[in-house]
Amino acid sequence: MNEVNFLSKWCGVAVCFLLVLAATNGLAAEYDLSRDAIAQADGSAAERPAEGERRVTEFVKSHLPELESVLASLKKHSAKEYQKAIGDLARTSRRLEQLQQRDPDGFELELTFLQWQTRVDIALAQLQVRDNEKTRAQLRKAIASREQAKVARAQHEKARLTERIARMQTQLQRLTDQLENVDAEKNADKAYTSAIRRLDAKQVRPNAAARTKKNAKSKPATDPQTPENK
Repeated sequence: MNEVNFLSKWCGVAVCFLLVLAATNGLAAEYDLSRDAIAQADGSAAERPAEGERRVTEFVKSHLPELESVLASLKKHSAKEYQKAIGDLARTSRRLEQLQQRDPDGFELELTFLQWQTRVDIALAQLQVRDNEKTRAQLRKAIASREQAKVARAQHEKARLTERIARMQTQLQRLTDQLENVDAEKNADKAYTSAIRRLDAKQVRPNAAARTKKNAKSKPATDPQTPENK
């Protein structure tokens, strides 16, 4: 089977995986971003192709070196599949950047999972081209490591959820304590009294100002003393 067919096989596995990863349920629920953040992360339309390709090149070089030769061959032999892979990887890298900002530990765990999943996909594609024991052993190791990464990711998510629940329980207890000491009728009386006091104060100030102005007008003017008046 020639190289182009091998690359097509790989795309049928790895690229599909990347499509799933790029979807919102590709990340663990705890890592799920807000709608605005997802829209920002998915803003591939606002990113020029050259920028997306540069982003992917840096991402793959740093985190998924196994894909460098695959992407290079795709670029040479199948422009359509290459652009599709670039788009999927660009979305994935943007989402991981979002995750890194809000949860660095979660980012490392998600990245580890992605790395092992990619190795699983590559091994599966290689086995479709040429079945052999060495690649099967690599696949077995990659699957085992991927499952360990999945467990580590779930444990991290559990810890974060536990902390969140503890904070919510503290807030709930604080509200419960406040409600036990609330006297709605007494509070209503205080609020009413305060409102009336403010209202009366506003009415007094204009009346006092009007009286002052009236008195100033009714007061006779004093003639300046001149020698004739003395």
